[in-house]
Amino acid sequence: MCILRLGVADLQLDPFLQTLNWAHVTAVSRSGDPKFASRPYGPREAKSSVNIEFSDADSADLAGQIRDALRFTTEQNQNLRAARNFPGIEQLCFDFAVYARDVAAQYERFPASLLLSLGELNIDLEISSYSIAEPGAKALKDQFVPAGGARA
Repeated sequence: MCILRLGVADLQLDPFLQTLNWAHVTAVSRSGDPKFASRPYGPREAKSSVNIEFSDADSADLAGQIRDALRFTTEQNQNLRAARNFPGIEQLCFDFAVYARDVAAQYERFPASLLLSLGELNIDLEISSYSIAEPGAKALKDQFVPAGGARA
């Protein structure tokens, strides 16, 4: 999955989203909202943000995410430029989700055409690496041994 994340300061999100008419808004967080639904009295969001999913390619399919990103920057070029110039927008970032491989060093390569396109639009690129369990591995809860060594 690859998303466009917009970081906003003092901005009314609803008019912004209506103005640009994004099709696949997947998450909206507003300044002052709890960061975690499970902790309503816990930490609060310092700023507002919007996530727009533009690729449903799996985290194992970076090439598919890159292909979708290139298509998105072409098809949504006017919206991306408008978002960059919208008052209150502080950050635009393409976030590519990849699985962490069990290797000494992991490298990901992005084509110059995508980097050029993102650079022209002043959009950051981020890679989020996620660990996954190996097939047949014990679930984390099954690996936990309480103090004293006895399982519950």
